[in-house]
Amino acid sequence: MCACSVIFPVAPIPVAHAPGRPAGRNVGLDGDALTVVLRAATAVPRPTLVWMALRVGIVVGLVDPLIQPLVDQLTDTKADYSGYGPLLGNLPAAMTLVAGAWLSAAVGEELVFRAFLMHQLLALFALVPGRMYFVSLTGGLVFGLMHANQGLSGIVVTGLVGALFGFAYLRSGRNLWSLVLAHGLIDTWGVMTLYLGWY
Repeated sequence: MCACSVIFPVAPIPVAHAPGRPAGRNVGLDGDALTVVLRAATAVPRPTLVWMALRVGIVVGLVDPLIQPLVDQLTDTKADYSGYGPLLGNLPAAMTLVAGAWLSAAVGEELVFRAFLMHQLLALFALVPGRMYFVSLTGGLVFGLMHANQGLSGIVVTGLVGALFGFAYLRSGRNLWSLVLAHGLIDTWGVMTLYLGWY
């Protein structure tokens, strides 16, 4: 059993026909999809710091101060972060959440939602014109829905960030490390805002 089976399902996943792949072939943990994920996770970073800084800058400088309040107002709700526990002034809880976020969200979610899901969506929609945009939006929708515990506002904002991350992942030559770093820093920033009572 592969160590990745903790993250990925062991059942075969049907994959759309793509050039060079026999039609109807299923890909499990030992197939092409795992190879793509492992290559993305161990790729030599291209301009990793530039891509990471761009993503963090957009989320912290644009999404948090402008888009989040706008979505909160339009949906007449605020993103619900109560599932993370009482963080206001609680340094041990905040530090524990940051450590967990780096491991489960920064690494885990980027492997699943960017490296794996984006690859599968690209293969599935191989013949769709403008597929990079369509795949990015679809990946963002799935990513947002997976954060349903944050309420409608959280789904919308997380979905937008997921679409942005998906598009940037494809445009950066599938640079996964920049996403992992950006996701970890953004989650650290988010926990800090909850710890300090800014949100």
